[in-house]
Amino acid sequence: MARLPCKLNLAVRAGKLHGNLVTKLKMYKEPQGKTRFLSPEEESKVMAALGPIYGHWVGLAIHTGMRQAEQFSF
Repeated sequence: MARLPCKLNLAVRAGKLHGNLVTKLKMYKEPQGKTRFLSPEEESKVMAALGPIYGHWVGLAIHTGMRQAEQFSF
């Protein structure tokens, strides 16, 4: 997502777009550092430890990449 405004600015300079509306949007700040992914074994251990109720919520977050605030704010 961070590259999208840059690419659209290039299109504006080339005369293919009239303006870049993406620059008016507020983007989420991406955390610095390395992103760690769970192995399938680690994922199954977490799901088993949480049980059938909470395991489904964690599975949804793992498979969709949802943040906690996105998942539970409605």
